[in-house]
Amino acid sequence: MLRVQPWRALVFGDNAWLSLAYRYSSSTRLLQGKPVEKSWQISSHGRCRNTFGIVSAGNLSPSGYKRVFISGHHFYVHRLVAFAFLGRAPDPLAWQVHHRDGNPCNNLVENLEYVTPRQNILQSYEKPSRGNSGPSLSQPVMWRPVGSLEWRTCSSITAAALETGLSRTSVRRSCLGRISIKGLEFCQVNLGQDEHLPGEVWRPMHDPKSGHEIPRRMVSSLGRLHFPSGRRSVGYKSKAGYLTTWCGGRIESVHRLVAFAFLGPPPTLQRNHINHKDHDKGNNAVENLEYTTPSENALHGLTKAASRQAGSNVKPVASRLNGSQDEWTQHRSISSAARACGLKPGSVTRWAHRGGSHKGKFEFRFAEDPSAPTRPGEEWRNVDIAAHLDERLHRKLSTCSVSIKTAAGLLD
Repeated sequence: MLRVQPWRALVFGDNAWLSLAYRYSSSTRLLQGKPVEKSWQISSHGRCRNTFGIVSAGNLSPSGYKRVFISGHHFYVHRLVAFAFLGRAPDPLAWQVHHRDGNPCNNLVENLEYVTPRQNILQSYEKPSRGNSGPSLSQPVMWRPVGSLEWRTCSSITAAALETGLSRTSVRRSCLGRISIKGLEFCQVNLGQDEHLPGEVWRPMHDPKSGHEIPRRMVSSLGRLHFPSGRRSVGYKSKAGYLTTWCGGRIESVHRLVAFAFLGPPPTLQRNHINHKDHDKGNNAVENLEYTTPSENALHGLTKAASRQAGSNVKPVASRLNGSQDEWTQHRSISSAARACGLKPGSVTRWAHRGGSHKGKFEFRFAEDPSAPTRPGEEWRNVDIAAHLDERLHRKLSTCSVSIKTAAGLLD
């Protein structure tokens, strides 16, 4: 046994896929003997029940999907639901789970289906929320199979991703590093310096604070910038999501430069904020910009936030004065109840779970108990963790250049 350990460390250190296979297979062997009565459960409504009997919809991941942490591994709730109620993917190529309504938090079994990666990408771009009403400022992209001499041209990275069935991140990475992705290679086409977009008007750039003209710099009605070197750009995306550029010794927002050039300076000191009418921070076309007051701008942002699909992430709450027999006041979410009562959202959540009052003034309750053991029409099934890890292992190994049979032989 001691003679095997150095060999194992050498092999698994040099081959990431073997290390992955060994890790998942070890976890699978450890979990195969787990008692059924102590296992996690998943419901047809997309809820999870842990070994202590606590029910939840999972935690929101950075990617927007709900997930849970079981036995040292993260599992997406929608994959647990699909595996438990739809079974294994009927086609090895159609292994991704798609949300029919486009809401990644709606994990009802009726909302899930197995699709191929290409189908998943195509259907995700059919959602209205993915539309962009701004002008097309993207650079064309060419792609071809590795070894082919003929290039195919697409209008943008997004169009290339749709045509090839890859993600935009993969296409962008291939363009930047000139590496092949699944047998395809991509490159971006640089637009000519003298190219004008339809309906585009250019004007001199001015400093929004001083009002002075910036020499040899231009700004267009579609939100593009022209520099002394002849280069044209839409700016760089900031952490806040706005396009910015270096202007007058400081970083300036592109939408402020466009508004100053085509709408003029702010009409009043109060109406000095610039609002994107379509809520798209990247659409800096002059038709999409308007001067507003800070309160109008904030209200416009709240209107957009309220119109988003929140799915199971929003919990309706009811409130009333403590001890009164009045009817309960319904609130759309915990945040709206907190604003109406002048409290913090955490306080509303805590007292709604306890079913009590806050400082003797208000009492809260959930319109629907999020931790109710069972809902009408809800079915619970055990989570087979070992089967999930086994499926994940085979899916990971299928993307490697080494066959699964070779990996299984080495693991034995």
